[in-house]
Amino acid sequence: MGGGGYFSALMLFIVQGDKIVNILSEPTDEDGMSAGEWNDDGTRGKSFWETHNVLIMLPHKTSGYYDLKIKQRDSKWSQNFKWDEGENRYIPEEKSK
Repeated sequence: MGGGGYFSALMLFIVQGDKIVNILSEPTDEDGMSAGEWNDDGTRGKSFWETHNVLIMLPHKTSGYYDLKIKQRDSKWSQNFKWDEGENRYIPEEKSK
């Protein structure tokens, strides 16, 4: 097998005193190719994929920080994040079942 890809991430930071603190790190873009088995004619099967996410600021705040949503542009997938005072960062919100 072979292949490769390109990945990027969104990273948010705040300044607290004399420190820069990472408060969110989430993937935003992924483009990739996976090479499969060789065919009898000497060509090779390949699979291509791409994913693109966007950040949405939600109208509600938790502990003074806006809630956030990471949403995949071409699908229904999304993940909400809320500020966690104890962790001093955004954490994923548990989805209700």
